[in-house]
Formats: sequence, structure tokens, C-alpha cells
Amino acid sequence: MAACLVVVGISRNLYLSTAFLTIGLGFTGIGMSGYGVNHLDIAPRFAGFLMGISNGVGTVSGVLSPIVASAVTRHGTAGEWQLVFFIAALVHVATSLFYLFCSSGELQPWAESSESAGLIEKSAPPGEQQSEPSAGAVEGGEAGESAG
Repeated sequence: MAACLVVVGISRNLYLSTAFLTIGLGFTGIGMSGYGVNHLDIAPRFAGFLMGISNGVGTVSGVLSPIVASAVTRHGTAGEWQLVFFIAALVHVATSLFYLFCSSGELQPWAESSESAGLIEKSAPPGEQQSEPSAGAVEGGEAGESAG
């Protein structure tokens, strides 16, 4: 997205700018698919709460962007708008690097409850059978086993 924003800022062609802005938004959509599920990875029980906080913080940029853009584009020249797109690209690169180096997909210790911590460790991975028989097998018995 950042590279596309730089091209939009440099380009003086309406169609080229529109194409690169569209391509850049497509890249953002691809990136959001990883960001969106990360809340579920790090804290499944608190994913909704975390999504609300992160989207709330992210909304600050939506509030500040028009203020910064109007301050930078006092005269509406192409050079001023170029600076707006460069600032947007810089913010995108900075926040992406922060996410790249500071994020994790691991379940966080603070997100585990004493009840769920044991359940996660004891559950068998998908496709593998558990070593202990299920409750129905013990009660009803299976061929060759006694209900006991």
C-alpha cells in the first residue's frame, strides 16, 4: 500500500493514480485478513474486546487525517497533495514495521484462564484420536471391552 501511495503522489495522471490507489487498497485488504484473526490467536476469550480497542485506536488516524491534510494543503497545489500521500505512505510503513516486529500469534499467558489452560493442553490435535475412550464408549461398552 505504501508504494502505491507514493506512486499516487508522484503521478499526475488521473487513471494511473486511480489504478494504483485501487491496487493499494487491494493489498490492504489482503493484509487485514491476517490482522483480523490475530486477535483470536492471541486471546480467544478476549478477541472482541481487543478488536474494539485496536479499531478504536485505529480510528484516531481517521480523525487526524483530514486535519493534517487540510493543514498541509492550504493552497491545493500538486506538491502539497504529494506530501499528503508521502505522509500516508510513511505512516503505513511505520505501523506495518511495528506490527511486524512487535506482534505475535501465540496465545498470551494473560489470556489463559485456569480452566481453559488445562483444556488446551489435554485436547488432541485435529485428526488424531484421543488415548482415553470417550464417555459413551465407557458407559455403553464396545466390542471386546467391558463396561466395568
